[in-house]
Amino acid sequence: MRNPKVSIIIAAYNAGPTIEKALCSVEKQSFQDWECLIIDGMSQDDTIQKVKYFADKDNRFRVFSEPDKGVFDAFNKGWQKAQGEWIYYLGSDDELLPDGIKSLMEYADGVDLVYGGIRMKYRSKCTKDKEASFWEKEMPFSLPASHQAIIMKRDAIERLGGYDLKYKILADYDLINHAFFVGMKANRCSDMIAVFSLGGLSTDNIASLAERYQILVKYGVSRPRAFIHRIKMTVFFLILKVKHYFD
Repeated sequence: MRNPKVSIIIAAYNAGPTIEKALCSVEKQSFQDWECLIIDGMSQDDTIQKVKYFADKDNRFRVFSEPDKGVFDAFNKGWQKAQGEWIYYLGSDDELLPDGIKSLMEYADGVDLVYGGIRMKYRSKCTKDKEASFWEKEMPFSLPASHQAIIMKRDAIERLGGYDLKYKILADYDLINHAFFVGMKANRCSDMIAVFSLGGLSTDNIASLAERYQILVKYGVSRPRAFIHRIKMTVFFLILKVKHYFD
């Protein structure tokens, strides 16, 4: 049996309230050459029952449930188990748009990763579409897109050593910076790829600032410049928290 072109990986833990929407969005993709791996961290709710419903009717859905060391450990398990040439990560509370994978794959020739835009959702309402920025312009201070809008070759992730588990919140930010630092090739897609629910792990912005500082220094930013960036981002995230509180 031929391997799929794309492996969609969902890390889940007690994701019962949201996992069905995520899986339905995979099922409805216009690009159909995929497998979907659900890496479950021994959920205590009905996550597994809901996932098995999809797996029983479509063998492209595969579920693995075992203890893990957090979401990025699950991400590493996912790409290591994947059979596809390309790896895409979807949050268990996020949704792919119907042409999401198709849009990314249209830009996949000759590169290691493709990134696109994201539709941001806050408190169950779609707020705004955010187009992908430009790789060369944003790195290393911010990513051109969120991980829900990035697809990456499996062998590229392997060459980078996967996700560094010493970063509990921003291992995805570290991985993409690593790809940029070693000169991997990327293409930008102007389409919206997925609906991203704000409030996930890496949107815990204040807690992530120490890791962001460490990663910037790791990839060549001077400590004074990285510290100034940390102060600016602290102010920005505090303003954002206040704004969301009153929304």
